[in-house]
Amino acid sequence: MKIALNEVYVCVVLTLAALFVLCLALMFYLAYCRIKEILGYLNNSPAVIGRSMRLSLDPLSRLALLGHISMMLIIPRRSIRKQILNAQDYERFPRGLKALIRFCNYSMWLLAALMVVMYVLYR
Repeated sequence: MKIALNEVYVCVVLTLAALFVLCLALMFYLAYCRIKEILGYLNNSPAVIGRSMRLSLDPLSRLALLGHISMMLIIPRRSIRKQILNAQDYERFPRGLKALIRFCNYSMWLLAALMVVMYVLYR
């Protein structure tokens, strides 16, 4: 039984879209349910203190704050050197939560890149 190339393409795109939505749901979970815990571990970092004051209920500000925190955790040496991230806060931050935030960030970038590649290949 032969499968048409378009059917395979549709299955791959739907799978990527489902993974993207799943990863976005995980980001919303972190942004709404775990953000107070995350801010508690980073209470001495100057960049987080300034941004946490403006935290409201809208999803964009919460996701932007989570994105800022995840970039600080992905490149900690640079963040510590520029005094954006406190070194003690970074050491005290739980490894599991740090890994989850990094996983979400890397996954979103990877899935977005794969979606662009699939779009270019289909054209």
